[in-house]
Amino acid sequence: MTATGAARVAAVRQRRAFVLLGGVQTALIFTLAALAVPLPLIGRELQLHRADLILLSAAYGLTFAGLLLFGGRLADRYGGRRALTAGLVLFAAASAAAPLAPGIGTLLAARFAQGAGAALVAPAAVAVLRAVFPSPPAYGRAMATWGGLSVLGATAGNLLSGVISALLSWRWTFAVPLGVALAALALTPRLLPDTTPNPGRTLDLPGALLATAGITLAGYGLVVTDARPRSSAGVLVPLLAGTALLAAFWYAERRARDPLLPPRFLLDPRRALALTAIALSACGTALTFVVLSLHLQQARDWSQLETSAAFVPFAVALSASGRAAGPLVGRYGARTVTAAGLGTGAAGLA
Repeated sequence: MTATGAARVAAVRQRRAFVLLGGVQTALIFTLAALAVPLPLIGRELQLHRADLILLSAAYGLTFAGLLLFGGRLADRYGGRRALTAGLVLFAAASAAAPLAPGIGTLLAARFAQGAGAALVAPAAVAVLRAVFPSPPAYGRAMATWGGLSVLGATAGNLLSGVISALLSWRWTFAVPLGVALAALALTPRLLPDTTPNPGRTLDLPGALLATAGITLAGYGLVVTDARPRSSAGVLVPLLAGTALLAAFWYAERRARDPLLPPRFLLDPRRALALTAIALSACGTALTFVVLSLHLQQARDWSQLETSAAFVPFAVALSASGRAAGPLVGRYGARTVTAAGLGTGAAGLA
């Protein structure tokens, strides 16, 4: 084979691997947003209070966020493709169990398990992506596209979940992540390269436990403020316990030999400001999806299809601004574009 032919074959393999990994990443974010529109329907069918619905919506994200650092460490230690496969198995099993749930307890457990699987899949997929694109310029271009997959997944989750729940049932919404996970499991051995494990990395189990428990308890404390007084023990105990565990995590990471999150990583002012901007944007988006979905269907008696249609302008604006962001950053700089984006988002929320 000539050098040109070999390069062409390598490029095809890279595209196929990127499509597979990108589909998985999109499915993870799809699952994060997939219950926003069907929430009122789930509440009526399972006879849930609003606080239960908010907890159900947040359950996936709590374990996803809480275990993400540990998932990255597992991918480092055991290899990206092996961790990806294990995470996909857990994610697929939870996605299969969720639509069979007879009540809130089983459904919550399935959502927590989905988040745990996603926390292993997401960093492992990035590790494999680095092996697919070993050249720094090619990896940079791939990551630029990768960032837009979250937007695509969130938009698809909100739009398709309303259509699926209206035409079939909210339970069929889980067929999307289940199908993607099963397809990825079948194609991973053929399309994705193996990655070199690093057995020298420690797992930092104390840090993982403190981070996961702290995020979960603090998040639960915020969720139940909808059903209980803010000064009640049911709110203050998990909030204070979660905050204390996160403080203990910070202290433990400063003393750990191989920390999950090196404290100096967050002390850089530019990085801290960028992470704050990302957090605010994500919070605003999640708030819009969940609150508007509940309001339009519970207070205004809109159907699932009408509610999905209401998010179409949001999806169009999100996609258009995402495509424009790169050129705008190149022309005006990241700081100016970030400030303009946060200001525009704040005006929209107001």
